[in-house]
Amino acid sequence: LKEVIVESAPEGYESASKFRASVILGGQIKGGRPTLFLIYPEGNFIEVTDDHPFFQIGETKYGKPILVRAYDPEMSFEDAIKLLLVSFDSTIKANLSVGMPLDLQTYVADSYEVTERPRIEAGDAYFAEVSTLWGEALRNALNQLPGYGTSSQKGMVLVYNCTPKPFPFAPCSTRDVNQDKADAFRLDCTGPDYR
Repeated sequence: LKEVIVESAPEGYESASKFRASVILGGQIKGGRPTLFLIYPEGNFIEVTDDHPFFQIGETKYGKPILVRAYDPEMSFEDAIKLLLVSFDSTIKANLSVGMPLDLQTYVADSYEVTERPRIEAGDAYFAEVSTLWGEALRNALNQLPGYGTSSQKGMVLVYNCTPKPFPFAPCSTRDVNQDKADAFRLDCTGPDYR
């Protein structure tokens, strides 16, 4: 990557606006097993392992937790694709700069050719169904979790977020929620500038 930059730009790698890109390269050398490499802009790279069997580049903070929690090396190919779509759906929902289409490329070991390159466009019926069902499943899972507790428990801290209207901020004060529980308190925002 550095060589391409040096050859392509008159100022090479020393130009004022440095070009940076991470690349995922996948394939198979005859006699070896298929693998993936994550190549950094500086030219160094890492390879997938059994402990870290996937890479992500770009916006990773929304979809990666789903992959980390749900990926299982024993899952079927179909389930792995479903997991990828759920991960992308979460990223798309959380970040306006990420959107459709989604490009999928599959490689069958020892075939030495890419067999499929499907594209999932906006409005794709399967993706829409996965997105809807995933959203419902998350809400149902949240409702199944045990409640956090009440303010009467020793050690419980309640915090109320104050959303200011226009500046300046109104004064805030703290007071005990329960007089006999000194470590339980609430932040109250007072004044007409808070809603």
